[in-house]
Amino acid sequence: MRLCAIDVGTNTVMSVVADVTDGRLVVIEEEERFARLGQGVDASGRLAPEAMDRVVDRLAGALATAERLGAEHVVVGATSASRDASNVDVLQGRVRRELGLDYRVLSGEEEAEATFRGALALLPDLHAALVVDIGGGSTEVALGTRSGGLAERQSIDVGSVRLTERHFAVRPPSPEAIAAALADASGALSGVGFERGAMPLVATGSVGRLMARLAGEDDAVSAEAVRQWRDRL
Repeated sequence: MRLCAIDVGTNTVMSVVADVTDGRLVVIEEEERFARLGQGVDASGRLAPEAMDRVVDRLAGALATAERLGAEHVVVGATSASRDASNVDVLQGRVRRELGLDYRVLSGEEEAEATFRGALALLPDLHAALVVDIGGGSTEVALGTRSGGLAERQSIDVGSVRLTERHFAVRPPSPEAIAAALADASGALSGVGFERGAMPLVATGSVGRLMARLAGEDDAVSAEAVRQWRDRL
């Protein structure tokens, strides 16, 4: 079956068209469109009208790709910014009226589980993992095995857009702002209630892909490379 899944995140609208057979994915095409739905949401708790306009436009582009490639079903999952926004129903109504799509807001736990299942579907030789998805508004962590399924999952409210809006209004940021952002991230991560042990760590999404590109690696990126790029950036 050919499906299109669209992830409406805090910063991007990511879509993938894939053939799904027995729980495994063969990706036909994937696209990333910047929409910055989370503009100001951390402070206001509401979606800005111009941000909703951008998301509807990006969803229309993803839907056009799905139709061109013959996807039988199109599903939309919205994450952190949509969870936090008190007026997300306005966007849901627009998407339904203008595009005929159901705009489903995932809980943090549902997002973590979907991330875990997607990672294992794309890595058929991986039997166990701790999967981490650093997004614009939240970070999801999920631990489990292929045979035993998901054992732990958690969503924490720390992400690239949230930290940028809180701490990096002035750029380049001061050492004090960087320290505050690091403390914010460390404090949130300290709330994760489980350890990965010896399981492989799998990073997904834009941040994971960016780190792989910076490190010049297709598969494995060392912890030392991540630390060096963090300090350099």
